[in-house]
Formats: sequence, structure tokens, C-alpha cells
Amino acid sequence: MLGVQTVVRTLCAVKSDVLMKPYYPVFLNNRKLSPLLLPNYIKCYRYFKEGRNSQIHRGGKASHPAKQAYNDFSAVSDNRSLWIKGVLLHDRFVTGQPVKLHLRGVVGFSDILQRVMTTIYAELCRSIESENILERSQKGVSGQPHTLSAGIKRRNEQVLKRCTAAGLPKPSDLKAIYDFNVRQTYNRDLE
Repeated sequence: MLGVQTVVRTLCAVKSDVLMKPYYPVFLNNRKLSPLLLPNYIKCYRYFKEGRNSQIHRGGKASHPAKQAYNDFSAVSDNRSLWIKGVLLHDRFVTGQPVKLHLRGVVGFSDILQRVMTTIYAELCRSIESENILERSQKGVSGQPHTLSAGIKRRNEQVLKRCTAAGLPKPSDLKAIYDFNVRQTYNRDLE
């Protein structure tokens, strides 16, 4: 089974010059970006996932994978290893014993999930594969004109509207997105 870091590395083997410029800087400015701590966050994720699985599928009793997830996570569960202010409250999982999750831990875990997603999005926006996602997301936007204005100000507003309607963050370089859209339209016309 491939880990998330291996998958990200594989997908980012070929970089997207198109998306690096408009989106990567947006993520670099996000305080939740933590690529160096991703392994610790994945251990945290696995701890809470296995706890949940034990509660749902094992009658509330810890499974062996839950115990292993606790052992892996406990080594990196302090606030310095997770780069958080408070303590992520969590209990030890013992195989066959009741699983206990704390609301304070689950709330802290939601912050960890945001960090995981921000970091993965940031890394994947550098991938050539993300260009296909950008194209598909903008194709699926209804109510947006197919052609863009010749006026720079109006065109930038249209590009931003398309990105927002597609659920994408505001790009730092609207011209790069416009140029991408023009190339995609040109390539489709050639087919």
C-alpha cells in the first residue's frame, strides 16, 4: 500500500509550470501548510481513523490496528511534533479494551485534517496532473461565458469568477490562468 507522501511524490514527478505560478504562492502563504510535518499528521489521522473504526465496527473495542496506530502516533503526539499550541487529547488504545475519544482531541484533530489537506493541495498543485483537474473544473462551471473579454480588467474578473465558481482558491496570477484557458481552447479546436 502506497503512503500519501509516495503518491504525492509520484504525481509531482512532472511539474506544472502553468499552476506553479498562480496557485503555489497562495498555498505557501497559508499558515496551515506543513509539508515537513505531514508524516506526523498522517500518524495522527490513522490514530483517529482506527479509533473510529474500532467504535463503529468492533463494538467499541480497540483492534490490533488501533493499538498499532496509537503506538505510532504516541511518539509524535506532542504539540511541538504537531506544531500546535495546545495538547491533542488522546487515550491509549489497548487491544480488546474500550476505545475512548475526547471531544477536545477530535476538535484538535479537525485542525490537523486542515493541515493535511492544505499541504496535499499545495503539493499537488505543482503536478502536471492538476492541469487536467483545472480544465475539468472550469468546464463544469455553469453560467460563465465561454469566451472571455478582450479588456484586461473585465477578463480578469471573468477568470476570477470562473475559479471561484469552480471552488478554487483565488489565484495569485490571473493572467497565467487566462493563458492556460486560451491554450486549452486552442488545443481543443485543433482536435
